[in-house]
Amino acid sequence: MNVSNNSSGIDEQETTLISQEVFFEFNTALAQSWIPLAVIGIILNAVNIIVFADARIRNATSVYLAAISAWQIVLLVSGMISKIHQFIYGTIGQRSTKFFYFAAIYINNFVVAAVQRIIFYLVFLVALERMLAIQNPMKKHYFRWLKAPGKCILLVFCITFTFHIYSPLKYTVSDTVGDDGRTKYVLERTNHDLDVLINFGFAAKIIFVYCPLLGIMCCNIILTISLNRKRKIRQQLQEVFVGREARDRQTNVAILVSTFVFFLFNLPSTTNAFIGDVLPNYSYFSSNRYTLMFFQGVGSLSALVSCSSDFFTYIIISQTYRNIFMSKFLPCLKPRIEVPTHRYVSGNQNSSFTQSSSMSSLPERVSSN
Repeated sequence: MNVSNNSSGIDEQETTLISQEVFFEFNTALAQSWIPLAVIGIILNAVNIIVFADARIRNATSVYLAAISAWQIVLLVSGMISKIHQFIYGTIGQRSTKFFYFAAIYINNFVVAAVQRIIFYLVFLVALERMLAIQNPMKKHYFRWLKAPGKCILLVFCITFTFHIYSPLKYTVSDTVGDDGRTKYVLERTNHDLDVLINFGFAAKIIFVYCPLLGIMCCNIILTISLNRKRKIRQQLQEVFVGREARDRQTNVAILVSTFVFFLFNLPSTTNAFIGDVLPNYSYFSSNRYTLMFFQGVGSLSALVSCSSDFFTYIIISQTYRNIFMSKFLPCLKPRIEVPTHRYVSGNQNSSFTQSSSMSSLPERVSSN
């Protein structure tokens, strides 16, 4: 969220790590690169949705993955709204419009934040569903609710957006008429209890950011250990099949790569937000606000790249994804190849599975921003 405030209580000349000039130059470059990167991300996520919606691999996991890609498109489109406005009016000129401040309050601070945290929890549900399926394959009835992704996705959406209603209540836009007769807009804190709003914000970060991130890491570690243990058991029993071993190895690599990419690209924004909660002099209404917004811009750029990285993770690691992608988008370059067929029914997962030794399972996780 790019917000400036010219309140008299802030000393503009106080020395900070990032000056106003440096931030404006960075923000201009960010706006110029944001739109083309977002368009690429929208296209690649649309490709992901088409592949995951293929009837041959449709199961609970693929529905979650398709939903994550859909929410990433929503995230990218929401972020483009303010960037297009900035591209039209300029980094400094946009601050003379009322839309800039309302977009900061309702789009960047509410919609974008809520959608990003929905993605965090959907990624966690994918990791949890895969971990439980591998750890307890004979006890699927205990986590049958995970096999109804439509209900889980709707529940996550309702809870997340309802909880974040507090976010727009933190700020308000006031206007004054300058000596030149032109209206100037300023972002100010509301009269609502500041301590309550700050506590809500801190609780939201714990519940919707740190908890799912930690859960994703734990689930993927447990899943990786379980797959390795089962592979060693099959080796000891001399019942190892080349195709199955290859699929297990691809699944392990997909989990490790996707986890690394997810944490790497989401680390800047979450760390910057956490520091803002801990240090009282690191906020939008302090002399360090340009430093805060600079690193927030770095975090948003990192999350933007993350939205496009999933496609490359799948296309590199998953043979099944490549086969379906080729059959749908480049059928003339490669003959149509049979892929594993899963028939998905809401609340259950029935599979008629046909597998050759060259096929591999889809990556078990997709990240966000």
